[in-house]
Amino acid sequence: MSQAADVRVDAVVVTWNSAAHLDACLDALASQRGVRVSATVVDNASADDSAVVASRHDGVDVLHLRRNTGYTRGVHAGVRRGDAPYVLLCNPDCEPEPDCVARLVHLLESTPQAGAVVPVLVGLDGVPQRMLYRFPRLTDAFFCFTEVGHHLDRRLGKPGERRYAMALPPDGRPAPVEQCGGACVLLRREGIEDLLDDGFPLFFSDTELCWRLRQRGQSLWCEPAAVARHLQGASVDRLRGVTILHELQRSLRRFYALHEKRGRRTALDALLVADLTIRTVARGTRRRSLRAARAELDLLRRLWADRPAPDAPWIEGDEAEAVVRDVSR
Repeated sequence: MSQAADVRVDAVVVTWNSAAHLDACLDALASQRGVRVSATVVDNASADDSAVVASRHDGVDVLHLRRNTGYTRGVHAGVRRGDAPYVLLCNPDCEPEPDCVARLVHLLESTPQAGAVVPVLVGLDGVPQRMLYRFPRLTDAFFCFTEVGHHLDRRLGKPGERRYAMALPPDGRPAPVEQCGGACVLLRREGIEDLLDDGFPLFFSDTELCWRLRQRGQSLWCEPAAVARHLQGASVDRLRGVTILHELQRSLRRFYALHEKRGRRTALDALLVADLTIRTVARGTRRRSLRAARAELDLLRRLWADRPAPDAPWIEGDEAEAVVRDVSR
């Protein structure tokens, strides 16, 4: 691997109540060898000390948004702060190893068809995590993104994510892959904003990015020689389970609306309606409460209207865009 210490990389870290993990993330970015990494922390109106923690790190640009605008708009705001030829999207619970970013840069520089590259993500125990996936099929939608399918799959002894996930490249060699989790991704700056769709405030933003890369004629690669430690789930563990499920289904439905034919869109809608209907009946009967059933029906209306869950912590639409514009002036 060539050492290109003059290559600049802008790292964008979007935080929401991530103070507990931010020191380790920023220390890891500051310790990168072979490249010059400049970090921007976009704080999505955290209630904790995320912005304070970030400001203690020399050279870190801290951008504080007055409202939570969702992950993707936060990325947009951070990307616009820099001008380096490469942009690293890094979750605050992710710690790239010292040579990680340089190895990712090397792959992009030596592979013209690659538009983005990811490292291997490992847990704190060093075991590789599931991080590579195919684009979601209807079977994936049922087993991975409906409560009924998830319970059925567990009874069958094969958790749905294993169906959906793809293996790491064999023999430790870099290779193109379909899509990845977005915890740590290096992209070329040119055209990066066209890959980010604000209609995906949290979930499926990485799936949409990978799809748009493919439409552009570029590919996503995995570089097994690059490694980043990742505390999986820390970025969303503050959301209620029902909120996560709603937002997953809402974003999946949007992804299908953008890219799938009418028949598959209709089939997905049927799966989601069936899932919500069964949940409504089961919870209303189990709790002997109309309140639980009404809450499920409200989620169905919100799903069809492409509206966030009632307790989603972010704002959307023109209101969110105004917040980002305020800090971009």
